Amino acid sequence: MAARGGMATVFLATDLRLRRPVAIKVMHQSLAEDPQFVERFRREARAAAALTHPHVVSVHDQGLDAQTGAVYLVMELIQGHNVRDLLSQRGPLTSIQALAVMDPLLQALDAAHQAGFVHRDIKPENIMISDSGRIKVTDFGLARAIADSQTHATTRGVLMGTVSYLSPEQVEQGKADARSDLYSAGIVLFEMLTGQVPHSAESPIAVAFQHVHGAIPAPSEFQRGIPASLDALVQKATSRNPLDRFQSAEEFLDAVKTVRQLIESGDFDSTPIPIRPIAEVTENSSQLPTLEVKTPKLSRKRRSAILALSLSLVIGAGGYFAYQSLNTVTVPQLIGLTESAAREALESRDLSVNVLEEFSDNIVPGIVFEANPESGSSVSKNTQVQLVVSKGPELFEIPDVIGQLWSEAQVALETVGFVPSVSSEVFHPEFPAGAIIEMDPPAFSNHPKNTSISVVLSKGPSPVALPNVINTSERKATDALQAKGFTQIIIKRDFSSSIKKGNVISMTPSAKSKQFTTITVELLISDGPPPVKVPNVTGMTLKRAIETLEKAGLKYKIRTQNVCKKPKSRVVQQQFNAANSLVPRGSTIELGIYNNC
Repeated sequence: MAARGGMATVFLATDLRLRRPVAIKVMHQSLAEDPQFVERFRREARAAAALTHPHVVSVHDQGLDAQTGAVYLVMELIQGHNVRDLLSQRGPLTSIQALAVMDPLLQALDAAHQAGFVHRDIKPENIMISDSGRIKVTDFGLARAIADSQTHATTRGVLMGTVSYLSPEQVEQGKADARSDLYSAGIVLFEMLTGQVPHSAESPIAVAFQHVHGAIPAPSEFQRGIPASLDALVQKATSRNPLDRFQSAEEFLDAVKTVRQLIESGDFDSTPIPIRPIAEVTENSSQLPTLEVKTPKLSRKRRSAILALSLSLVIGAGGYFAYQSLNTVTVPQLIGLTESAAREALESRDLSVNVLEEFSDNIVPGIVFEANPESGSSVSKNTQVQLVVSKGPELFEIPDVIGQLWSEAQVALETVGFVPSVSSEVFHPEFPAGAIIEMDPPAFSNHPKNTSISVVLSKGPSPVALPNVINTSERKATDALQAKGFTQIIIKRDFSSSIKKGNVISMTPSAKSKQFTTITVELLISDGPPPVKVPNVTGMTLKRAIETLEKAGLKYKIRTQNVCKKPKSRVVQQQFNAANSLVPRGSTIELGIYNNC
């Protein structure tokens, strides 16, 4: 079941977790494609969810569907109609009926304004009447999210659809405060009394022009029987200058109650109505002036007839009744009582009780935090009063994220509704760096949403001192390193005159320094002494050749030719290792010697 509107489609759904019907408002795709709107929508929805009042439609949740890209709100389901439906079905309301709607509307606005909210889009479509008679205001926060959207076509469509209720400052400056909502509420009151909006034209721009440059006419000009006190009420609420309007919803509400009492009593004389005007009061003024309403004195017969009519009024479309009789009682103060105390108070006034338990993050278990009809309402005896009793905060099980990386664990905890944070990081021999090793409260314990979950992250194994493997064999060095956990080893080689071939010349990082076992260790292995160049000793005397070879670090071996007992000289006739060739230091060079006899 769905209903499509100017900026969203509303679906009837069931909250499977709490087993209750809800309304899901899915914003149109053009808005969901605007990142600025989506971000503003999230912020406004979170703020609106904190606004709790008997006459405000509750926001349960909000989100963005990853698969479809749909942006949505989950809201309290109101079974019934809105004021637009009521006017379409019945036409203009009577004065008492219209004021009966204004009372809860202004209560809702007063609570919202005190909490820092400005609705910006008060109109009959946003005033709901449930089947049980409760009046609630919906769509707090949406108007601002849409107004700030860059999706100009959609924004313009919404603006034009509600232009009949926009205050002059919204039209001219795009700005709104609490008094802008009161202006819109005054237009709604005018429409309920007359069945039409005060300004009409062929185009929305023309309507907006009339709001800026024209005064709102008196409702009595369009509908007979509207007392002058109601004319004054509407015209004060809809003054073009915000300073001339009611300055708060509470002030507007007090005036509504006063006018209603006068109408119900039939006292239409010139008694001043205590509506505080905004005309500046001088320092010498002893009291604030009052707004005088001059109306004709009615005959006793006429006053009796009006009073009788007031006592029998019924607001339809959901069964909202506004009447008084000898068979009515007042619903006592129930909010804050225990369930048993509330039952006793209701039964003592011949009222029946129905109890609904709901979770509450702020209310102690067993305490009544909502009643319908609300305290102070006049109802017939034996009326059933529904009490909503707190079950305390709903508890959720903390998932086990031990061993998971922080990025994964954070998503898992936030998905349930918890608020994770890192308290510290420590070394751990088994868990890799970034993994969860501790959590408080512990996994599988039950806690309310928004509970802070403190986790300890692993920094991986602690540093280890590198073993000293200098001048040990390559095999022994690698075995020693691997035994300490260092498995990333690089081998390089170089000549060494001091280190035996095959042994470790040096190690990087240096021995005994503390390092993480994940680092790479570089070993430099000796290839023995560096090679030497064989000198050319051919033609030298043997003595000189021997000196030259020994100076180069080489040995020699002699092959003698032309042997004689007493040679005059010995000369190198041949060397069997080529001159300038490279050989290891200490190599033996064989020489062919010729004896001169």
